[in-house]
Amino acid sequence: MATFYKDDIIINMMLSATMFSKSTNEVLFSATMLEEPSLELGGEKAYVTDNYGMNIAAFNRQKTCTFSATNSLFSLGMLANQFGATPQTGSDILIPAREILKVASGNTVSLKHAPRTGSVSIDVLDDSRSSIGVRLTESATGSGVAVQDKKVTITSDDVKAGTLVAVHYTYAGDAVRIANKTDSFTAAGEFRIEILFCDKCDQMTQYYGFLVFPNAALDNNATINLTSDGKHAFSVEALVDYCSEGQELCYVVVPDSK
Repeated sequence: MATFYKDDIIINMMLSATMFSKSTNEVLFSATMLEEPSLELGGEKAYVTDNYGMNIAAFNRQKTCTFSATNSLFSLGMLANQFGATPQTGSDILIPAREILKVASGNTVSLKHAPRTGSVSIDVLDDSRSSIGVRLTESATGSGVAVQDKKVTITSDDVKAGTLVAVHYTYAGDAVRIANKTDSFTAAGEFRIEILFCDKCDQMTQYYGFLVFPNAALDNNATINLTSDGKHAFSVEALVDYCSEGQELCYVVVPDSK
């Protein structure tokens, strides 16, 4: 029986990067639009010197292996794992809101949602939508702000029909909430990077391989560019799979295309 082996192959693209729980095998997060992927191998080196201080031997120690990439889209699942958090979902999540409205006759504005009691804050604006320094809050005594369901009535000498205002408030609604707590950190798991290879002599011959970290941790440190063309950066460090027989940091597997 022939044994499949390929020495030189071409990397076509990275297809996905997925972290699995070590205990339950459930998917913790998955990134499928990878850009700028890289694998960094490192370690420390110990030298033996002679009486002149010349290196006469070198021993490699403490191997490291880190995968870094960016995801084209902002990933809430990945962010939750970078926070070390479990996403909270439901119809009673407190949601901040901001609406810019023109005051109607009777000095009222109608909001999209019913605000939480005591959460309404009003900033009076000029025609360019800049604040004129007049700020009113529902919670302040004698503020002249009264709220009934979605209707807000403003009784202030600085506000009249046609005045532009920014209304800030919170309401309970259906949402996902991910909190970054100081005592929660990323969990370790198995990390698999799915890679599409092709034959160097026939690019139509393709191989779906994997780079696998049997035990890995998502790095807490990340810089995420919060712009429309920004990318979601992440890195994963391989850890020794201490309870395994071979104590592997990582391995690559490329199956036959047949």
